[in-house]
Amino acid sequence: VYPLLGAMTFVTSMCLFQLTRNVFMNPDV
Repeated sequence: VYPLLGAMTFVTSMCLFQLTRNVFMNPDV
C-alpha cells in the first residue's frame, strides 16, 4: 500500500539492527 513507507521502515530496521549488533559486538563503543 505504502511502498515508500515500507522501504523507509526496512532501511530503518536494518540500520537499527546494524547499530545493535555493533553495540553487542563492541561494548567499548
